[in-house]
Amino acid sequence: MRHVKKLVALVIAVTMLVIPVSVNAATLEEQLVAKFVATVQGMSTDAKEGLVVTVEAFLKADDKASMKQVVTDMYNQLLEGQKQRFNTYLEVTSAMDMISELADYVETQTGDLSSDIANLRGHLGLSGGTTPSNTFAEALNARNFGTALSTAGLTVDKIGASITKIAGLYDDLQTYKNLHSIGYGDIKIVNLNTTNNQMFINSGGMTTFIGTIETVKKEPIENKETFTNAFNVVIAEYNTGQNRVAIAYLLDNYSFIYRYSTGGGGNDPGTDPTPTPTPGGDTGTPVTSDPELDKITEDLANGNLDDNEVADKVAEVVDKVVDSLDNVTDQNGAYAALKSVSAVLESTEKVINALDDEEAVAEVVEQVAETLDSTITALEFITNSSSVTLKAKALIADVAKINNVVTDDEQGLALEEAALELAEVAIEKSGIASVSDDKVKVQDGKATADLSTYDYAYRLSKVKDTAKDMEKLLVDSKIDGNRELAVSLTLQVPATQENVEIALPDLEDAFEAVDMVKVETETAAFTVGVETFTSTKDIVLSADTVATTQLSATQKAALPSGVKNVIDLNATVAGEQVTTFGQAIQVTVPYTLSSGQDPEKVSFYLLTDEGTIEKVAGKYDPATGQVTVSRKHFSKYFVNVSNDTFGDIGSVEWARQAIEVLAGKGIINGKGDDVFAPKAKITRAEFVALISRMLQLEANDSVLPFDDVDTSKWYAQDVAAAYQNGIIAGKSSNAFAPMATITRQEAAKVINNALNHVGIKSETDSSLIDDKFVDMSSIANWADDAIATVYREGIIKGKPGNVFDPSGDATRAEVAMMVYKLYFLY
Repeated sequence: MRHVKKLVALVIAVTMLVIPVSVNAATLEEQLVAKFVATVQGMSTDAKEGLVVTVEAFLKADDKASMKQVVTDMYNQLLEGQKQRFNTYLEVTSAMDMISELADYVETQTGDLSSDIANLRGHLGLSGGTTPSNTFAEALNARNFGTALSTAGLTVDKIGASITKIAGLYDDLQTYKNLHSIGYGDIKIVNLNTTNNQMFINSGGMTTFIGTIETVKKEPIENKETFTNAFNVVIAEYNTGQNRVAIAYLLDNYSFIYRYSTGGGGNDPGTDPTPTPTPGGDTGTPVTSDPELDKITEDLANGNLDDNEVADKVAEVVDKVVDSLDNVTDQNGAYAALKSVSAVLESTEKVINALDDEEAVAEVVEQVAETLDSTITALEFITNSSSVTLKAKALIADVAKINNVVTDDEQGLALEEAALELAEVAIEKSGIASVSDDKVKVQDGKATADLSTYDYAYRLSKVKDTAKDMEKLLVDSKIDGNRELAVSLTLQVPATQENVEIALPDLEDAFEAVDMVKVETETAAFTVGVETFTSTKDIVLSADTVATTQLSATQKAALPSGVKNVIDLNATVAGEQVTTFGQAIQVTVPYTLSSGQDPEKVSFYLLTDEGTIEKVAGKYDPATGQVTVSRKHFSKYFVNVSNDTFGDIGSVEWARQAIEVLAGKGIINGKGDDVFAPKAKITRAEFVALISRMLQLEANDSVLPFDDVDTSKWYAQDVAAAYQNGIIAGKSSNAFAPMATITRQEAAKVINNALNHVGIKSETDSSLIDDKFVDMSSIANWADDAIATVYREGIIKGKPGNVFDPSGDATRAEVAMMVYKLYFLY
């Protein structure tokens, strides 16, 4: 049955057609084969790589769990290819023909195809491929592929026809609905009894399956046993512990319409065992461990190394891996560098198990965290979302194993954070929809994208499924995390002009499934939330680059030297200008950092019509070369680097960066000209003002309950905004005490509330800090969880001598450091 496995490559290629191209006149069969060949050769490199990754993962899966995972991930890729295929060029009337063609093809074909995965890469023109013994067209003709297409009535005209909405297939074709249900497991053909790990046929699902095929073919299937026997082969091979052949047979015959599913029916208790991701992640290469690290573990066990020497040697190995990850510049480099990560993690677990010294364990865990940070960065280079998801699942499983043998809470937190970030990368990639060029019109240097009728349903379904899978994996892996996973839909618009305008589709369905919708262009990116606008329809966002020569005289005079362009941001709903948003919009623009500039001091600045400038914060990401700001109002902005400082902060050099950065972003102010007063005690009003500015809180019209907050005072609106958003409370029901000092434990409580406001969960287990401070007994009960939270997040670690000093008054320098860490945390 070896030939069956090799046929998988062709079957997958058949199901991933995406680009129609013209063909020369010839016989119908030759035209159809030429169409297919040209389509495969016209696939993007990403699609080809994804195809090869999946096939290779299948070929190298050796155990039951790995095969189950590969089948699931392969189906996801196949489904994605089919959606692209239907959206690109199939008529509703020809969808039936395509299904019929595939049914005929897999029912009648036998024999061998190409020799191995390298031959497939050669046919697809990918690097690392061998020169095939025949052309792709010859290989297909040898399989009578053109005749199968012709017999199905799939003419060139039908292939060239287009369909505007795949939703019509769901709504109008009951047969396709059945196929969809079979694919998603709503109609189950094979079930798995999770008690004894045995497969069995779901007779009702099989009947529906065969009936659907008969409807598609428009004639009865004479030999129904062919279908039943195929699944019986799968079941027999699986149940007896055999590998590959059963899955090969399954994919060979039914890859277009079948998805392996679990739960429901028969003796199945209805639970789905946690899948084990394919070792090796995206390539499927079987991974055991890293030989260098295994040798270190062996030497430790034999007494040839002590714990400290082990930590040093592990660092040497990990440094090599991190260097390779950090030097990734493209997708191919990412695939290559990521191969070694799972092996390192596998061996690291063994090393930690063998170590007795806690400091040595901490050093090794730190190395793991560093590796995972670089891994997450490298994953960003991979565009195929299914490959990213597969790799992320494998890595999270590896992290969970290490986390299970780590006893220190802080080390566990670092590992859990890495797992969360891996999950979020996979979710983000799954939610990226690339808008086609024909949606963008360019005139007079301005790109206008009309997405009002854009159908994002498939991508929304994809990101929902990925988020659900990741959430389950994290729960099953006992990884709690400090926040809910962020789920977003991203529309990537191919607009490179300096001026862009995007008409968004109706976002009602999107906001039922995701937290945010991002619109990305090379000029600017926008992230909107469910409460940003009062309507989900008729939203238009624009970003126009304004040269300084187009500004008024007062505006030009106010601009700092070196600023050459201003960006004018606007938003409308149903043609009406929106001046205030219910929820802030994140705006991201590119910025080229000059030599010597501090990336933390890059900020957005508001340029008013009157020519005044306001600091509005912003964060620069050196990895992307972009700066992001959240705004509840749109206007004219520019990006620059601040140079704010104070003459009296030399006595608190440890806080200099925090003070200067926050001052440059308009979050913290001095006490006068060139005076910051770093060692002065901060008042409750001053502290709350910092938090309100940082979070961009705004007060509503409700009346404050505090008798001692004068509405005419500079801090009144900040106190009102913080109170209304649950950030602060009073000293009593009617007193806030704005001029009183604030203790360190009170500050921790406010910061904890601020973290909750941005989606970071409080620490509910205060035992995290039980042995961290010598003055634990002095901490008030109401502050326990808050202090554990700020300690967990690295915002407050205490004073020298392991002292927290909960009742001590916070100084302006101390608070600057707290708020600085908080600002760059979320």
